[in-house]
Amino acid sequence: MCSSSDLKNVATLGTYDAVYKPLHDELTGAREEEMLEAAMAEQSAAQEDQIAFLREQYGDTQAALAPYREAGETFLPQLTEMLTPEARQSFISDYLAGDEYGAIQDQATQQLLQSAAATGSLGASGTEDRLARQTMQMGQQYGSNAYNQALGNLTQGTNLGFQTFGPMLQAQGALNQGVQQGLGNIANLQLGALGMQQGGLLGDLKPYAQLAGAYMGAG
Repeated sequence: MCSSSDLKNVATLGTYDAVYKPLHDELTGAREEEMLEAAMAEQSAAQEDQIAFLREQYGDTQAALAPYREAGETFLPQLTEMLTPEARQSFISDYLAGDEYGAIQDQATQQLLQSAAATGSLGASGTEDRLARQTMQMGQQYGSNAYNQALGNLTQGTNLGFQTFGPMLQAQGALNQGVQQGLGNIANLQLGALGMQQGGLLGDLKPYAQLAGAYMGAG
């Protein structure tokens, strides 16, 4: 039933302005508010998907680098042990007592004896001295070379693990930055939704008009 004020409005403003326009404005405002909420929810979900994608990428990077990191970890204790003077001397002694160096020394000795026989000095004391010096020099040279080669191999193996640190730090930094940005965007969207609920009308939502422009255009 119309009140006297309603009748007065109809008489003054006309039926559309007095009755239908307020109803239209109320329905339109509610619809626009609902669409803004939907737009904010969609944007928030997109940010969460982006964070999940970054975390998946980080996990893939960890998995791809794991074999190299694990290999480096196995070589590192051996490298650390090899760097002590006692380990160096022990390695050289074991190498000189092994079959590989034994074959090299035998070949060098035979060559020296053949040379001495060819010159007629096979039984001379100088030949024995020369053979002793050659044995000592060869032992020092080959032992040091073998140790340095083993040390180099262990260093290269250890570097397989060290080289994973750079990519992992970069991946961790990208993940941290992406998560922080995504959470910040979600927080801003939540604040916008709260402001919309408290404000009640679109006048308080101007900062978010661009975000929901596509949805507003459809209205």
